[in-house]
Amino acid sequence: MVEIERDNGLVDTVGTITILGPMTGIEEFNYPAFFKAEEWWASRGWNVLNPARTFDGDTTQGKHLYMAVNLQNILNSKAVVLLDGWAQSVGARQELVVAGAIGLDIYEQAVVTNLSGPLATRSRPTNVVAAREGFTHVTAKEHTQSMNELTAALNEAQGNAGGDPFKRELAEIADLHDTKKSDYTGGDSHPLSNYQFSSNFVGVSAFEGMMMRMQEKMMRLQSLIRKVKEGGGVAVSDESVADTCRDISIIATLMGLNCKSPDYMTDDNPFRKASTEAVA
Repeated sequence: MVEIERDNGLVDTVGTITILGPMTGIEEFNYPAFFKAEEWWASRGWNVLNPARTFDGDTTQGKHLYMAVNLQNILNSKAVVLLDGWAQSVGARQELVVAGAIGLDIYEQAVVTNLSGPLATRSRPTNVVAAREGFTHVTAKEHTQSMNELTAALNEAQGNAGGDPFKRELAEIADLHDTKKSDYTGGDSHPLSNYQFSSNFVGVSAFEGMMMRMQEKMMRLQSLIRKVKEGGGVAVSDESVADTCRDISIIATLMGLNCKSPDYMTDDNPFRKASTEAVA
């Protein structure tokens, strides 16, 4: 058995360790930091489970699928290591709570600059409490979404793929929306800023702009149906029929939120007055 000396002088037996840390919103999904940490721990005899290698590095899968794999990794580990920035990652905090609940050793590690650097420090149990308390620093909407993702991931990890296919599809739609939102809104604070921007050009409301966008998607489906009946196929390979249906679902949901949710409502919504009275 291989042994290492902890910062507190105790001796621990090397085993399997899973890396936890932030990815979303970081350049290259923070993969370089994950690979450096993997090299650091592997050089000390650990069997390292690195989420940056999940699906061979493919970053296009649903968030709950990545978490499902990492939860399985955690269940098969003796310890986890937290990379810099873990406290700002909802997923890492969720995974840390699971690791703490099943009694894994927890280590924290600053940026790895070389393989001969000092040992990572072993975290105190209060970091698990801090991870739970970290949820108080996100909005109720973010908390609900993150817990839904965790539930879906737990179901996936248990092998039932989320149970109800309808609910699994809703999770995929939410993942697709999150992926596209940052590109279309450009980080703007209003979630419908892209529709507001484009609708202003033609002098219509954001609601009407979304309705026009939905009609484009419906037209695509109608065109595809005609082509298939005539023996043709889908010309645009990077957008499947299922993707188009998901886009329609997202647009319809945003239209509904534009009528009733303060976070999504715009001044030009034609139903604004009615939505605050009878429509909502």
